[in-house]
Amino acid sequence: AQKKCIIKPNSDDEKKAVLEMRKEERFAEGLIPQETIIRFLRARDHDLVKSKAMLDNHLKFRTQWIPKGLASCAPSEIMPALQSGCWAAGGLTKEGSPILYVDTNLWNPADYTVEIYVKYLCFFFERLHLLFPKNVHQITIILDMSGWLFSDVFYLNYIRHLVDINQNQYPERLKYCNLINVPWFFKTA
Repeated sequence: AQKKCIIKPNSDDEKKAVLEMRKEERFAEGLIPQETIIRFLRARDHDLVKSKAMLDNHLKFRTQWIPKGLASCAPSEIMPALQSGCWAAGGLTKEGSPILYVDTNLWNPADYTVEIYVKYLCFFFERLHLLFPKNVHQITIILDMSGWLFSDVFYLNYIRHLVDINQNQYPERLKYCNLINVPWFFKTA
């Protein structure tokens, strides 16, 4: 079941852009929630061509990775990553945004494939969406870097998927990302 729209157009131009997107059958009201269209429009500065391309890419991504939504990310399928406890929902900010705490001390991508990691990421983004209070549509991430090792660069493909999913599959969902306990080699870069 789709949640009610929690993002409303903030200008007449944005309303017109939503209506323009809705003219395309694949973006019909029964298929794509208004809040999704608005997020993709905002992510591409209301450029209709770029927004449509981005949303088309997202629909392909969902078909490939999570065709049944959250049901596609069954805990049994992502258990190796889930058991690590690396990611945890951590309550709400004062503004009501869900907090995602990521502990790199617990991140061990050698224990699972990149495919499991992608579904794990989708699991958290989809689950956090269900925690949003009314009129809140963004999350805050606290990324504890104390466990980051220089050898973790061998898992850049995992990081690439994390960035792609956050930017291109769940645009306009990130309110803040706070890095804490950042290792010295990040500070010198």
